[in-house]
Amino acid sequence: MLPPAVYLQSIPEPKLEGKTNGALAAWAIALREALRQANGDKAALKEWAAAYTEKLPANP
Repeated sequence: MLPPAVYLQSIPEPKLEGKTNGALAAWAIALREALRQANGDKAALKEWAAAYTEKLPANP
């Protein structure tokens, strides 16, 4: 059994668009959001794995 496909999708890397401090700040915010999304996927995978493991029969 595989985890839900949504958890296996790549998170695109934000691109720096512009050469200003404002563009750099926007890029930093976008990078942080991408990291949070990726970490959220990992947390969801851990929850999925725990739920899946609980459903497995015990080994004698």
